[in-house]
Amino acid sequence: MDQVKANAIALRDECERLARQAEKDMLNPELSPEQKQEAQDRAKVYWQMSRDHADTVYHAEVARPERHTGRNKGTQKKTEERAAFIRMVADELDTSNREAIASQALGGHAARVRTLWRAEGENARRKLLTFMKNNRIP
Repeated sequence: MDQVKANAIALRDECERLARQAEKDMLNPELSPEQKQEAQDRAKVYWQMSRDHADTVYHAEVARPERHTGRNKGTQKKTEERAAFIRMVADELDTSNREAIASQALGGHAARVRTLWRAEGENARRKLLTFMKNNRIP
């Protein structure tokens, strides 16, 4: 498919070049009216062909777009905020016990937990523990 796209790009560019050349010929005052009409028809045909090749380029891209690598672009801002919050609570308690950190976060900072994880109660506690485990925080 890549070769089809490359060929279509080359043909599109060549047809545009020929169309522009035919338009210049059409404006030549030395030509007879019949020759000018012929140059005009030639320019029209080349423009139509260039648009056809442009459509081929477009459809080739739709059929096989550039590869999506799916690579991680780094830690997201929300994750960094959550990790900083967990570290702050851990520093307040001076412990690395995840259960204690989750209990302290829910007890003393319930509003902050609600905004960061959009959860309350037991569901928020479970999310906090899972987050700490997955991100290896304390």
